[in-house]
Amino acid sequence: MNAGRTTYAVPRRAHGHHHGAAALSHPQCAQHRPLRLGQHLVLRKAGRLILFISVLIWALSYFPGAGLEDSYLARFGHSLAPVGDALGLDWRLLVALLASFVAKENAIAALGILYGSAQGASLAETLAATVPPASALSFIAATMLFIPCAATIAVMRQETGSWGWTLFGVALLLVIALGAAALVYQVCRLLGFGLG
Repeated sequence: MNAGRTTYAVPRRAHGHHHGAAALSHPQCAQHRPLRLGQHLVLRKAGRLILFISVLIWALSYFPGAGLEDSYLARFGHSLAPVGDALGLDWRLLVALLASFVAKENAIAALGILYGSAQGASLAETLAATVPPASALSFIAATMLFIPCAATIAVMRQETGSWGWTLFGVALLLVIALGAAALVYQVCRLLGFGLG
């Protein structure tokens, strides 16, 4: 063993070769093939869903064509303003948070669509320039505690065998996430931190 590094012995076959790509045909390794295939199918389905939601968000932010602030998505986002005020989130952050319900990755896609980026600036630079730190902390708290993705809710339903318990779990997570985000924002506000 080297300082700070751990080495592992690689098992050898009876005739002295290391297990490698050819070992996948070995009967003992055949048990892992369905898992790999299942993971691949899940990733393909998730990728398609994320792409679909991203295109949907883009379309809703583009139409009816007068600009982002006059789009269908902006109208929906502005209707959530009372919730956003308590959390320190503008309508774009609220829409990104809601988009993460389908898959957490959709929050990034939604932020990219809704905030765009200044010429030559990355999304991170654009967000840093436009979102006050207190709002960013509130958004992070809400995202981390927000309702898990739709697939997780389907598993919750399957495991509990009850829509009642599933909806209770979703509602509880929603209350915890929004409560924590509001607490973070209000504490920042009281301390005068990062209000932009």
